[in-house]
Formats: sequence, C-alpha cells, structure tokens
Amino acid sequence: KRIAAIARERRISIVHTHNSRAHSFGVLLKLLHGLPVVATAHQRHIQLHWSLNDYVIANSDVTLWSMRRFNFVSKSRIRRIYCPIRDRFFNGAPPAEVSATRTAWGFAPTDRVLGCVGNVSPRKSQLNLIRALPSVLREFPNVRLVMVGDDHGEYAKTCRQAVEELQLQGAVRWLGHQDDIPLVMSCLDVCVCTPTEEAFGLTAAEALASGVPVVAALVGGLREVVIDEETGLLVPPRDPRALSTAITRLLNDGALRERLAREGRQRVRRLFSAADHAAQLLDVYQTVVSGKRQASQGR
Repeated sequence: KRIAAIARERRISIVHTHNSRAHSFGVLLKLLHGLPVVATAHQRHIQLHWSLNDYVIANSDVTLWSMRRFNFVSKSRIRRIYCPIRDRFFNGAPPAEVSATRTAWGFAPTDRVLGCVGNVSPRKSQLNLIRALPSVLREFPNVRLVMVGDDHGEYAKTCRQAVEELQLQGAVRWLGHQDDIPLVMSCLDVCVCTPTEEAFGLTAAEALASGVPVVAALVGGLREVVIDEETGLLVPPRDPRALSTAITRLLNDGALRERLAREGRQRVRRLFSAADHAAQLLDVYQTVVSGKRQASQGR
C-alpha cells in the first residue's frame, strides 16, 4: 500500500521490474492497485507471474521463445530488447593503465592473458575452462588465466582444488569481484565464456565491444551475441577439448583474432547501443500507458 501511495503521489505511470522478487511485487501492485507493470526477463525460469504483467521484455530471442512457450506470455505483450553495452567498453582503457594493471596481476609483458568474467558457479562452468587449460599451456606456456567474479561457495572450492590438482597455480589468478570491468576487458587477449546456460551473454558482448576476441559455449543467447567464425568461436558446452582447441587456434592466428574482434565490435555497436535500448524501452512504456488509457475510456 505504501509503494502504491507513493506512485500515486508522484504520478508514476508505470512500474518496471528486473528480478524475481521485484517481478512478484510488481504483479501484486498491478492486481491490487492497478499500476501498469513491465517486467524484463533476464533468465528463462518457469514462473507463474510472467503472464500477469502488462508487458514483458525479453533480453534475447531465445528468452522470448521461452517466455511464450513455457510461461504463456502472449505474442502481443512481449518484445525482445537486447541489453545495452556502456560506451566505456567501446572506448577502452589507456595502454599505460592496461600495462600497469597486468603488472599488478603479476604478469610479464609477453604473457597471453585469458579472462573468464562471471561469478564462479556451476552454471558458468569455470571448471570446464580449468580442465581445458593444460592443453593450452602445452602449446603456449606463457598463457595466464584470470578468474573475475565472486568466488565463494562449494563450487569455487572445487574449482580451486582442480587448479591445484592440475598444478596450474602459476597460471591462474583469482581476482574476485572487480568494479572496473571495462578495464579488465582491456587487459585481456581472449575472453572465454563457458556457461551451460545463458539467457543473453552480457560478458561476451562487453568483451567484443572492447575489441577482445571471444570463445564461447554454444548455448542460449550467446548464439545471438557471438556468430561462429564471424564475431567469435563457439564450442559445445562441457567439452574441454573443443574449448582448448578453439583457444589455441585464436592464439596461433593473429589475423583471425583481429577479424573476429573487429566484426564483433561492429555487431555489438549496431545491435546493443544504449540509445537504441532507451528508444525501444520508451516505445514499450508508451504502448502500455496508451493501452491502459484506451481501456479506461472504454469502460
């Protein structure tokens, strides 16, 4: 009641929610107080509230299909709007800052840096990359891997144990949570995305915007961000051998790295711009608000 009163007092025309708890709360605001609600689907979970929203925004085509197929969202009340990529990723970090950061990580100027960005979890499947690393190191002993993201919990312990068992301590750095992801991306030679499920693929898009070539798992929305052999390399999930082959192929072929990074950056700039995202959001808001007005006038 308090939030509904604040919305009326401030003449808020629409509520936009972005996570599961907020989605449920938004639907209650709509059902109990008549506030129009838009919800963005960042995952492909089966949940009852989706069909009760006035409008649903899917962050990829595969998410849109899932929302319609399993959550019964009607075609007229859902649209795919890709996540926006901040301009700073396109600008990149100054070379001096990149050099200083890589040195702070303990790397030599000649080291080749792989990066895996995302909280350490079974869905992100960092263990798959760790198991692929020995094959990469046999061909490129100067390869180093940075793990970026919260690394607590049992799965993180399993990953650290695998690093020790495979004697990779000298090649792997656990950086934990990092606030400056644009800087992290600028420090990488290759970004590796290994999830078993991904609704969109924000990390891959941010890497491509930064001019960093990507090797990614052939799952979910990643197939919309990374076009195999055009803007990156896609490999089957849970396949360390295929992953190591793709990584070594990129490290062996500078021309391929440059082409994939260039084409990937152009695609991200074309499809995932903040300005386009804002314009599409505004169109959804106007559609919902005008529909509510027409409905109230027809009563």
